[in-house]
Amino acid sequence: MNDGGVYNLYVPSGAESGLKLNRGFNVPANGQIYLTADFDLRQSITEAPGQAPDLKLRPTIRLVEINDAGTLAGAVAVERATAENCAPAVFVFNDGVTPNAIETGDVLDLNDPVATATVQDVSLTQDMSAYAYKVGFLLEGDYEVAFTCDGESFEPIEGTPATIVARETTTVDFL
Repeated sequence: MNDGGVYNLYVPSGAESGLKLNRGFNVPANGQIYLTADFDLRQSITEAPGQAPDLKLRPTIRLVEINDAGTLAGAVAVERATAENCAPAVFVFNDGVTPNAIETGDVLDLNDPVATATVQDVSLTQDMSAYAYKVGFLLEGDYEVAFTCDGESFEPIEGTPATIVARETTTVDFL
C-alpha cells in the first residue's frame, strides 16, 4: 500500500466460483474477435466491513471488443492536479448519470463510473508542468466525464458530455 503497510486481501467466493464475466460476445463463424479485460482497481478494492485494516476484492472488470472501442484523453490544469490534499482522477459515467462516489457494497451500482483514470504528471521539463489522463477501451457511445480530487466531489457537478467513437480519441480537458 502507499502507506507502506501490508494488508490481507479477501476475495468473497473466490475459492468456490473463481472469476465470472457476465457480458456476452459473438464470435463470427470462422472468424475472430479481439477482447480486452479492463480491471479497475479503484472500484475493485474496498474496505472489508468489520475486518479493518484488511481489504476486500470485488473484481470490477469490463470486457470490451477492441473494434467497438475508443479512447478518452485530456489535459488537467496544474492548479487542479496539484491542489492541496488532492489525489487527482477523472471518472467516466454512463450518459445521463450525475457524477457520484463509488459505492462500496456488494451490489453492482449502475450509477458507479464505468471507468476511472489517475491524472499523471506528463511534464517534459522541470520548468513546465503538465498533467493529463487517458482512459482506453470505452465502448462507442455517450458518457459524462468529471474531475475529482477525492472521489466524492466532482467538477463540473453535472459532468461534461463526451461522445466516444470507435478507434478514435475523444478529448475532454479540465483546464
